Amino acid sequence: MVLAQLDKILPDSFETIFHSMPIVHQWVSNLKTTGVAVFIQKIFAEMEVVHIMGLFMLSASVILTSLRLIGVGMTNQSPSVIEKNTRIFLHIGIVLAIGSGILIGISNAEKLYNSSAFLMKMIAMVAGIIFAYAVMIPVAKADGQAGTSARPAFMIALAIWVISLVFFSVKNGANTGMFHVLSAGGMIAFIALQGKLRWVFLAGVTAIFVVWNIVTHMIILESAGLAYMNANKLFMYITGAWVLALSLVNIYGKSAVAGTTNFGRMVGYATILVWVTVGAGGRWIGLS
Repeated sequence: MVLAQLDKILPDSFETIFHSMPIVHQWVSNLKTTGVAVFIQKIFAEMEVVHIMGLFMLSASVILTSLRLIGVGMTNQSPSVIEKNTRIFLHIGIVLAIGSGILIGISNAEKLYNSSAFLMKMIAMVAGIIFAYAVMIPVAKADGQAGTSARPAFMIALAIWVISLVFFSVKNGANTGMFHVLSAGGMIAFIALQGKLRWVFLAGVTAIFVVWNIVTHMIILESAGLAYMNANKLFMYITGAWVLALSLVNIYGKSAVAGTTNFGRMVGYATILVWVTVGAGGRWIGLS
């Protein structure tokens, strides 16, 4: 009920936000006829390759550093060493991904202007940049310790990311992408949890998945329409609650790798997942 009300309150796209300013829509509509847009359309495939390369470098540097903050991955090196060695790839990846994304967006401006997933992606990207530069890098440099600016930056980025997740959850054509975020969170938790809790987590996920498929393939079928969609959403929330619960258990010390910190682990989880959210938004732009 609450999410249904949020769906009515929250804007569907940038077009909804700037609906009272027709000059903005006119400017967006004219972008596709500019010389830059015409040129990009001719080399669209090449620009997509540049975009993917940027995303790969960005993702690799974020994942390597964040996993080390959690206590897994390249544990033979300290977080500060890994951050130092991957920082240049983070910078290059950000420049390539955002630069090529802007150019690609110019050639598809009107479609993106009316896309819920694109609005969510942009909100998440702001959070991702703050996480990467104002939180992950300084915390990794300090080998997991929180500096004076890292905690407030974390709270700001977290608030922005939560807003993007709310958009992602309630907007049709985009909410299916939440499964990407949940899957990533589940994989991180499975890797990070130690001992029996890892298998408790896996057993819980397996049980939810089995019951989910029984309900949506044998009891409430796709032909049921809204009831079928609501059943899938319910199980999505149940899965999210389970993943979040066990992730918090790991973050706050139970079944955590020795030598890591609570804040470092929290930063590691959040930084990876916010960029997964950005990527998932891009994946679902065509369906929103």
